[in-house]
Amino acid sequence: DRKDFVDPKHGPLYEDKPRNIGCEATITSPHMHAIALEALFSEDEIETKSKNRSPEKPVIGLDIGCGSGYLTVCMGHILASDDSKVYGIDHARELIALSRNNTAKSHQNFLDSGRVAYYEGDGFLG
Repeated sequence: DRKDFVDPKHGPLYEDKPRNIGCEATITSPHMHAIALEALFSEDEIETKSKNRSPEKPVIGLDIGCGSGYLTVCMGHILASDDSKVYGIDHARELIALSRNNTAKSHQNFLDSGRVAYYEGDGFLG
């Protein structure tokens, strides 16, 4: 739920606008998250994976500039297999801590299982 990733002091949680998350960064508008997920996964893939059917082989997702961790967790939901992994990377240590804390609110199991992991680094460096 977006409420775990956005501070309500920055405005309505579900309004389709970016919101400040600190470190001169924002969480993207909800419609942009939807566009990104649709670009990554076909409708058929989303339906299959959301029913907890394992993909034929593990899938690895990468969220460069993970910010609040929201899109990383969304990808973790779609890639429902325990063998699949999603990695979030951000250059700001504070945003990595924010991502981990936000994820732990409702998805501690993603962190514990390694389905979702966050790393500090520069996405421009590969």
